[in-house]
Formats: sequence, C-alpha cells, structure tokens
Amino acid sequence: MTTPSSAGYLERGQACLRCRRRKVRCDGSRPACGQCVRADRQDDCEYADPSGPTTTQMLEQRMSQLQTRIAELESQKSVPLELHDPYERFRASRNDSSGQQALSPVNVPADVSQAMLQSFSQHSSEFGFFLNGARFLQRINPRQSASRPQHLTLLLNTIYLMAVDVYADPGWKAQQPAFLGNVLQELPNAMSLADASNIMDVLQAEVLLAYYFLNSNRQLEGAYHLNAAVSIVMACKLNILRSAHPQIAGGVGLGAIEYRLSPPADDIEEGERINAFWTVFSLERIWAVTLGTASAFTDDDSMGTQIDIPWPLDMAGYQNRRLSPDLRGTRTIQAFLRNPASDSNASMLSLYAKSTILFYQATQLARRWNPDDRGYQSEFRRFDGYLERYKQSLPPVDRVGPGRADITRSLLVIHSLAHCATIQLHMPTSRDWSSSVRVITAALSAARNIQIANLDAVPFINPIVGASLTIIAQTLGRGIAMRAAVPGRTNTGPDEGTLNAALNAIITAFRRWSGGSLYLRHQLSLLR
Repeated sequence: MTTPSSAGYLERGQACLRCRRRKVRCDGSRPACGQCVRADRQDDCEYADPSGPTTTQMLEQRMSQLQTRIAELESQKSVPLELHDPYERFRASRNDSSGQQALSPVNVPADVSQAMLQSFSQHSSEFGFFLNGARFLQRINPRQSASRPQHLTLLLNTIYLMAVDVYADPGWKAQQPAFLGNVLQELPNAMSLADASNIMDVLQAEVLLAYYFLNSNRQLEGAYHLNAAVSIVMACKLNILRSAHPQIAGGVGLGAIEYRLSPPADDIEEGERINAFWTVFSLERIWAVTLGTASAFTDDDSMGTQIDIPWPLDMAGYQNRRLSPDLRGTRTIQAFLRNPASDSNASMLSLYAKSTILFYQATQLARRWNPDDRGYQSEFRRFDGYLERYKQSLPPVDRVGPGRADITRSLLVIHSLAHCATIQLHMPTSRDWSSSVRVITAALSAARNIQIANLDAVPFINPIVGASLTIIAQTLGRGIAMRAAVPGRTNTGPDEGTLNAALNAIITAFRRWSGGSLYLRHQLSLLR
C-alpha cells in the first residue's frame, strides 16, 4: 500500500470518492485508503482520474444522456414513440411516493406456463439467456408459486414476455402488453431488494428486457436497460472473475450499490457468471457500433474495467467439469486481438463474443483511417491478416447437423459479424469497383451462408443480426451499382447476376425473420 504524503495531508480533490461522499479525512493510500480498509470497504475505494471521469461517472453520464434523449423524443409530437424510463418508479419507490395503482398479474395456467417455457428454452440463447435452464426450472417450481421471491417472479414474467413471440398459441400474444406492464412494475422493487444472492436473476431480467426492446425496435429503451445490465455486471466485478492478477478495483453500479458475490457453489454457477459477462459484453459492443457510440467496456486497468475473465463455455461444458480450476484470465481481449486464431475455445458464445470484438475493433480502426501514418498502416495490415485467419477458423455453416438449428442460428450470426468486420475495416478505401473487391467479397461470403443454410429450420434468430445483415445488403447494393457503372465489360470480381442473387438471399432472410421482429422489419424497410 502506498501513501502519497508522509504527513498525511492531501491536496484538495485527491481523496477517494467514498471519503468525499462521507466528508471524512482520507489518507490517499492506494489501492485502498485507511478509512475504507478499516470499514472493510476496500472495493468501494475509487479515485477520480485527473485525466478523465471514473467508470462510475461515465456510466452515470450515459444514463443521464439517455434520459435526456428520451425526454427530447417524447416532446416531439411528430415522432409516435412510446418510451418508458425503467427506473422512474425505482427512484419513486425509494421516496415512498409512487402513488400508482398496481397492475393485476397475468394468470398463466400451469400447462400453458410449461409450454411457454419449453418454447422459450428452444430459442433462449437468441434472447441472451445465460442461466442454467434445468436449475432455473427447479427454482420456479409451480407448487411454490405463492412463496416465490420477487426476483424470480420478475424473471419469470420477463420470460413470458419474450416467450409469446415464439409460443405456438398466438392468443397469448395479446397478453404481451400486460406482461410488459407487470415487469416494469416489478423491476424497481426487485432492484431495490436485490442483493448478492439474487442479483444474477435481476441481471438476467435486464438482459431479456434489452433484447425485447431491441426486437420491438424501441432502441433507446433497450439501451437504457442494457446500460443497467452493464452497471450490474461491473458492480459484481464479473470483468475480473478468475483474473490472473486480482487487484482492488473500484466497482461500478447503480449509484453507490455494489454486490459482493459469494464464491460459486460449483462450475455451473461460476459458468453462469462467466456467460453473463460475455452475453452483456457482446450485446453492448454491437449496440455501440449500431448507435455510433463508445463502448462502456473500456478494458482499462487504471479505471478498474480491465477484462480478465476467461472465455465462456457452453453450459454442457460447465456441467461436464471442463472449467479447469487453474484457468485464469489475463487481458483476455487484448491477448485475443494480438492473435485471434490462437484460442481454441469454440463454444458458440465464445465465437459470438470474438466476432463481436472484431466487429467493434474494425469499426474503431476504420474511423482512424490515415493513409499517411505508417504506424497506423502497419496496425491495419496486421489486424486485417488476423481477421482473415479468424474467419477461416470458424466452423462452416453447411457442416451443422440437421437437428441442430440452434447451432445454425448461432453460426449465421457469428459469420455475419466476422464478415461485417472486414466490410467495416475496408469501407474507407472502397470508393469504386476496383477498390471495393474486398468488401464485396466479404458480403458475398456472408450471403452464401444464408443461401446454403436451411432457413426452414430457423424461424427465429437473434434480432441483433439485423445490424449485420443491413451492412451486408447495403454493401451488395453498392456493388451492383458500381458494377453497372464500370465502362465496358470487365472480368474483375463477381458479375451482376451473382450480386443480385446474394442480395435477394439477404432480403428473403429478412422477410422470413421480420414476422416476429419489428426491428428486423424496420431494417428491411431501410433497404427498399
């Protein structure tokens, strides 16, 4: 532990944030000051970075910006948006001033509940469900519904909210607004009562809500719930789970809330936490590219946001004890970016996270495009080579067995994100036909996966695929226009027939999947 001054005197503004809030003398020791150590609150000891805001402040700023943007949109009568502030009642409940009549819960018969849960389980990975399914079903035993804890009731209703989109009986679709109302009503109280023993259920509900609002094309509301999920992930310190370099780092939560998770009971429980991190991380990174914002996951050890967590396994891997006791994470993303093809973990969630990382990194690298900077050009070429080797290492879509529609769905998303990384990376140099061969080839490769896949077995897909398919379709459309503009005939690159067939395949997939997704329907409308 280091002390900045032998006299114990600190200049103004150098105390830790916890001592500042409590207005007590701070000795400035790091990684944790004496006040926080004596109070056993080392994890709360966070110092402001003079060169920028703390992670907590960054997330609070993002939440404030979302609130402001929601208010702006609601004030524009020409924009028919119905938006909700999911924490308005949370704040009101803390002041005991809610004053709103409680909504009646939706009565779901036991047989319908079982059928809906079964339908949901078949598509749960597309909604970001990271909990162990069998254990979750045990915890929501219908015979104990009267004594079910609030956080489980919240999560179950959130699952019902999602399940009606894939449930065979369309009559329950009409109950979706009621399920949503109940969830938004239950969330503030569940959040206020949450502790380390049940916060993972609340986190799961937030993730499902983020997917629900994305699928409903209500992106600002989805972003709000996603930011809440990010806050919970950082408050639980999932980013440094199994870190090879454990250290005291300031947590990030909702306000001053923090959750000290007890050691996991077994590999399955630890696996839920690992998968929770990568589920939230992947969705947030894709959303950041889509909205053109910086990611909240800064991966900066000076801010306590370093990502030292191991790559995720499929749930069966945790059940079969494939999580080695000696496995540790060391700057997981940075190591991956230095050599994307070096890691052998090929679980679907791991590949999804890796494609997401490359998609985000390619977008960031393209924004810094500088043909005159030798250092940048070297970094560009190195990343481009890594990206190509990574794509070649991915499992082919046409090798998936006929009974594994879940794997087909996942690989379609994984491949499309990886090819979009190539498109994003080379877009700054794609000004005419001859300079666009790389991006068009990547778009054709992504479309080819759609063409060879059995889409009849994939009636529903992760709605986030709408972001990548839009990029692919727009690239093909530009390619068709540039190909037609080439004077005379050229043998360079694909012909117009190949490009049109690929674009039609993307449009067909959009139409097939947009039936249950307003977001995909909206993305399809952008292509007309």
